[in-house]
Amino acid sequence: MRDKKTVSKLICYSNPRSQVAEAYRTLRTNIHFSASNLKTMIVTSAEPGEGKTTTISNLAIVFAQSGKKVLLMDGDLRKPSVHRVFRLYNTTGLSDLLLGQIDDAKDVIQRMDEVGVDIIPAGKNPDTPTELISSPRMRELLDWLTMRYDLVLIDTPPLLPVTDSQVFSTFVDGVLLVIRSGKARREHVKKAKSLLDHVGAKVIGVVLNGKKRSREDKAYYEYTEKE
Repeated sequence: MRDKKTVSKLICYSNPRSQVAEAYRTLRTNIHFSASNLKTMIVTSAEPGEGKTTTISNLAIVFAQSGKKVLLMDGDLRKPSVHRVFRLYNTTGLSDLLLGQIDDAKDVIQRMDEVGVDIIPAGKNPDTPTELISSPRMRELLDWLTMRYDLVLIDTPPLLPVTDSQVFSTFVDGVLLVIRSGKARREHVKKAKSLLDHVGAKVIGVVLNGKKRSREDKAYYEYTEKE
């Protein structure tokens, strides 16, 4: 059984009729109409602590709930956290594939039938994560995954501290930038967007995380949930 902290992060699984879960479904719809041919997407942020891992985990669940075959990959080889959200083992994962220590991706995919999502955790922290991410093995893995899944979502490190997300952004279909209300500084968000623009990344949207809903929004959701 999942603990309370984990369940609170996977709100689209634990409380699918909540306001927050509805917001994720709205985000799913917006992504679908802004990039209908989307097969691969990274989610990143300017700085740590803005909620990108929680965002991508719930997005994976709502896309799976819509009937898509979804794989969620932890591309943060420095401070991985997807395995913690889903309470999975992180003994092997993406880094082992990229280092050639495991040949078959099927050996590191962990099935989460409970939420309908397959997951590749990050694995052991390598010495040279940026070089591994930019290697031909990474592109080959993505090609293999996109032939087997409708959507591949990748959680990546924040943009300002390291260049990993910039590298990832050059070979995926879209980038979703997460900004936490009340935390993100304007100049840091502008810098993060500039870094993505510099490598020609396709930014398909921005998520403002942690913003309080207005009274009108709350009244609307309370009404619809009673119907």
